Amino acid sequence: MRRLVFLWLFAPLVLSQNYDKLPDWAALAMKSAATKEVPDADVWRVFDSTSIKWVKGQLHLERRLVQVVLKDRGSDEASVFLVDGDDQTRSVKKLKGWHLRANGKLDRLDRDNVITVGNASNDLITRDTTTLAVFEHVSKGSVVVFESNERENSYLGPVFNLGVLDSMPILKRTITVSADGGKHFELMPLKCEAWGLTADVTSGSVTFQNLPALEDTFLLPERVDDYPRVFVKLHGEPSIDARYESWDAFAAWYAGAYASAAGVSLDGHGASSFEEIADLMKTVQQRVRYKQVYLSPSSGWQPHPGKEVFRKAYGDCKDMVSCLSEQAKQKQIAVLPVLASVDDGPNTGPDSPVSPAFNHLIAAVPLTQSLGLDSEFQAGGKRYLLLDPTSKNTPVGKLAYTYKGRSVLVCSPQGAIWHQIEDKTLESGEVKVRLEGGVDTHCTFTGLIQIQEWGNTYGLRALIDNKNNPLEVERGVRWALDIPNTTIMSLRDQKVNDGVVTLTYEMSWASFLRRDAYGYRLPYAVIQAPRATLTRADSKRWEPIEFGFVPKVTWDVVIDSPVRLEPGEGNLSWEGAHRSFSWQAKMTHQLTVHYELWGNEHQYFADEREHGVQAWAEYRKTYNDFYKSATLLIP
Repeated sequence: MRRLVFLWLFAPLVLSQNYDKLPDWAALAMKSAATKEVPDADVWRVFDSTSIKWVKGQLHLERRLVQVVLKDRGSDEASVFLVDGDDQTRSVKKLKGWHLRANGKLDRLDRDNVITVGNASNDLITRDTTTLAVFEHVSKGSVVVFESNERENSYLGPVFNLGVLDSMPILKRTITVSADGGKHFELMPLKCEAWGLTADVTSGSVTFQNLPALEDTFLLPERVDDYPRVFVKLHGEPSIDARYESWDAFAAWYAGAYASAAGVSLDGHGASSFEEIADLMKTVQQRVRYKQVYLSPSSGWQPHPGKEVFRKAYGDCKDMVSCLSEQAKQKQIAVLPVLASVDDGPNTGPDSPVSPAFNHLIAAVPLTQSLGLDSEFQAGGKRYLLLDPTSKNTPVGKLAYTYKGRSVLVCSPQGAIWHQIEDKTLESGEVKVRLEGGVDTHCTFTGLIQIQEWGNTYGLRALIDNKNNPLEVERGVRWALDIPNTTIMSLRDQKVNDGVVTLTYEMSWASFLRRDAYGYRLPYAVIQAPRATLTRADSKRWEPIEFGFVPKVTWDVVIDSPVRLEPGEGNLSWEGAHRSFSWQAKMTHQLTVHYELWGNEHQYFADEREHGVQAWAEYRKTYNDFYKSATLLIP
């Protein structure tokens, strides 16, 4: 439980203020907070309101926040309000702000403190912008109020999710919706029970009280759909109802929208040989470079025509599938668009609410016969083969391991075809590193490092596929393996064979061996740092605990040393519920180390958090003991 202090401790800070200087709704929120206990936090949001209106075919959002700075270190967090979008998808119609200082002086938001920043680059072009409103002179005791009116123009219509939690505790969080002309919104709280939250749902409104802060802690879930949220969908608008009535309706709509934009028909016969499919994939993947260009609200969903993509020789996932469809059309082979969600995207499936919760597009080709490939599946008496043109070095018949545990939606004119990706379909996600050379008396390593990557585990293959810039690839290696920037690296060899990336560098790694009071230790790149604590000693865990999937990583180290280095432990292995590792080390004329680490995925929600803490504590103690004893190199 979070520690609470009673109101009288807070009273001298803010309750002496004259709230009549604030808008009526903000003054009312502050007066209501005067009867509540105050959390031990940097910032307290006493009021958080989102009002959604559908008026004459347009979506309007009104947002209101009231935040109190309880500690000096919360000043920066409380003083900022932001709107994400761009001038074609979300426009700010009104943005106001009030800052009631601790000394009673009132500041109003002016134009100089409203900044709009656009993001773009040569490799990833978008029209995304962020509008920031910022107050200066915010300090302990400040009351900061923001109000915005925004208009959203979504190609997919008013169907979306609103998050519930924030990085600060919230006294009252409300979401209200309304529509004109007999239309109405559906409001559906999701994941609230799993987090131990209560939602008060009435007609057109959802209210939460006393929401705790979402702290950035170790082993916190990363995917958006793992968090409490409210699903919002409009009913009564024919064009939108036809799209979101069911997954069948959504799939049929998107199949038509895709075919129209791509300039192709979804008709055609099935492929009958591996060679004709492999040739199609080779043509597209060698011709088209992955690159995003989002210049309109529909760009996130509508592909460019396949002929245009082939001519320009670049495009994103939708465009590459569009180009594949165009090439297949010339052979009268059908290609269906397949919506997917990978990496940290929402884990959307047939039981999820019907929404545009996808972040990737791949292809399904009908087959006239089985080709014996792992990404084949049967549905409705037909056989299909899944293909991902963006994954250039993934063998035909396989998918990248980022699809693990996911479902994909095949969109046909007749409706939805859901398919759960099986593990056999996935490339193996694995990394092997070999480090061979010698250290001098200053503990500097000089030698070779070879990295082999299966399944684009660390994203190195994608860097080679899409950029092939040696400096970008080197930066990817440094990031993935935690190699310091002070290490000198020179590329000796780079190749990709059968989807396996092999990179070899000559390197000079200063302070490779780290000296402590007992001896020497290998760098954290090899054995990782000691495990951090999961919760403070004086508090219980409120957030769920997620053990993420850890692909197998293997280090083989062979080192010549001017002094004999005896490992603290020659053989040690441990296999827990969600993490496992193995260590073998010996000193002959050289020091040799073989170290492996891997783990599976699991989540512990509300009533299982203590089990998660125990599982982590067991692993943490075992790993820390291993680090202190086994990894010690004694001269």
